This record gives sequence, C-alpha cells and structure tokens, in this order.
Amino acid sequence: MEEKRDLIGQILISRFGLTEWPIVFALNKQAKEKVRLCSLLLKEKAATEEVLARALSIQLGVNALVMSKTTFLLSALTEVPEEFARRESVLPVQVIGNIIVLACADPSRRRSSPRSSGSPEGGRAAHLRRGDTQAAIERAYHIREIAGAASSPGRRSTRFPETTRTSR
Repeated sequence: MEEKRDLIGQILISRFGLTEWPIVFALNKQAKEKVRLCSLLLKEKAATEEVLARALSIQLGVNALVMSKTTFLLSALTEVPEEFARRESVLPVQVIGNIIVLACADPSRRRSSPRSSGSPEGGRAAHLRRGDTQAAIERAYHIREIAGAASSPGRRSTRFPETTRTSR
C-alpha cells in the first residue's frame, strides 16, 4: 500500500506562503498541456527553483537538488559507471563511506545497485527535475572526462553551469 503524500500545491501554500491563485492557474494549464505543475509554476515565476526543490523534498521525503547550484565531487562519478547512470537516469553526487548519494528524477523508483557487490541499501536518493537528469548526467561525465578525473580520481569538485531547460 502506497503512503499518501501531501499535494505539492498544498505544501507550497501552507509552508511557503504561495497564494492559491497561481497554483489554480497552473493546475488548469497543466490539465490542458500535460506539463508538470512545478515546471509551470517556475515558468510563470510563481515560485523559484529553490522553493520548488524544498517543497518536493517535503513531498517526496528525500533531498531535492537545483543542479545549477549544486557542487559535487568528480570522484563520485568513478563510483557509478556512465552506462549505468544513463540507463537508470541517476547522477552520483556524493559518496559517504559506502553510501552513494544519487540524484534522479524519480526517487521512488527502485533501482539496482551501481556496484556489482553493492546492495540496494547502499544508496540514497535526491530528486532532480525530470528534464534536468539526462542533461546533468551528460555534463557531469563530460566534465569528468575533461578534468581527467577518470585517471586521477582525487577530491576535485565542480559546480554545474546554469542548466538548460529541457522537457521530457
């Protein structure tokens, strides 16, 4: 049985002080255009990426990231093969002991372990906007390649450049 989650609109109103009007407007537009509510609220400038990320964190029970403001260790990329990252739509952003923190568009989806000897409990999830996931994976592994992190996986870190808005 799936646990009931608060609606994102309710969270934005009760915890972040948004008024009902932009949410109702976006919900009506969402019904016609089949676009995610958060994408519409962002496009209409009713909420910032940071507010939407925090609201999604509350709704989903996991951290949410704004990739243009996220710093990650290039060495985390060496823990997850690029092929796995692309196939599972995940981006390793941090390694804490034997736990890999993965950013993904759908943290509720069960994934296999990126490590052959790893177990499913060996990872934590963070939420990314769906369209940002593949673009972030592409940039991260490209940056790693440029930085030479594959041959020298030191504790280099990088910040993602402003994300290009894509939709899926």
